[in-house]
Formats: sequence, C-alpha cells, structure tokens
Amino acid sequence: MQNGHLYVAFSVNRGFEHIQVYVQRIALNDPALKTGLLSSKKTLGKERYLGQVQLLSTREGKNTTPVVACESDGCFVTWDDEKAGASVAFVDKDKGQMLWRRDLPAKVVRPAVAATANNAVISWFDESRLRVAPLTRDGLGTVTTLSRVSGFQPQPDLAAGEKPGQWYISWRDYESAHLEVFALRTECP
Repeated sequence: MQNGHLYVAFSVNRGFEHIQVYVQRIALNDPALKTGLLSSKKTLGKERYLGQVQLLSTREGKNTTPVVACESDGCFVTWDDEKAGASVAFVDKDKGQMLWRRDLPAKVVRPAVAATANNAVISWFDESRLRVAPLTRDGLGTVTTLSRVSGFQPQPDLAAGEKPGQWYISWRDYESAHLEVFALRTECP
C-alpha cells in the first residue's frame, strides 16, 4: 500500500510464451473493494478490474513472478523473462503511472525487491552470483556481489534491517548434493 492505494503486480498468461506483466492500482476508498464487481450481460466475457491497470513488460515472453514493493516516492516492480533477462520498473505514487523501466542484463534471473518508507533494494542471481543494488526514483544504484550460488534457485528473500539502508537477504543454494539455506546482513546506502 502506498499513498492511499493498494498496488498489485501480476502476470497474465495469454498463451505459450505470451505472458505479460501488469501493475494494478486501487484506491483504498473504492466502494467496489467491499462489494466486488457486479456482473451484467454487457460485461459477460469481458476483462473487468478495479482501479488502474497498466502493462509494464515491453514484450510478450515467459515473464514470471512479478514482485512489488513501495516506498515514499512510489513502487518498484521487478520480474524476469526466462529467455530475455529481467526488468525493474518504477511507478509514481501520485499518478500511478510507470516513469521508467530498466532491462537488466540477459543472464539476470529471479529478481526480488523490498522497500521501507525511505529506501528500496533489488537482489537477483547473475551468472552464479547473488547481487544487490539500491533503487531510487532515478534508477538502479551501484551493484554489489554478495555470494556465489549453485543451481537454479527461487528468488532471494529480502527484509529491512533495524538501521536505514540495512537489509537481510536469504537464499537457497545447492552444495554437496543437498540444498542449503543462507542469510546475510548488508548495507546499501
């Protein structure tokens, strides 16, 4: 939630390799949040939604698992495409419109994003490395490599620490023929 709105990131499957990523912005005072959308013969079979829905992905592909996190200036949404790399977008808090989208390098997979009121961070896997970078309204900050990772793993988990810019990151790895879970604390100014 941000600025009196609920933000939902989701993907729509329109057929094999035609999955699109969207963000939905719903005012918390929208009466339809309590009643739901009413059906009629005019709306039967048509797409209906609450609030604003905006397409974020530039291409149709195998986009998977978008993640959204909001801070004081707006919300960040990140996702990956199994063939073309990952992307991150920024949605302005006032108008609910995407201000920018950055495509990350082609080998980036499983991005995740987290935010506090004043800070945001993104983490991902890139060529067997766990990487992290701060996010701002202006874009991606300096990328830092945190660890080595083996195998194809789910997204890292991110949580804010006690101090500004402090983050906890956990991830799964595959070592010595079994799965292991790791966690670390880092600071992204």
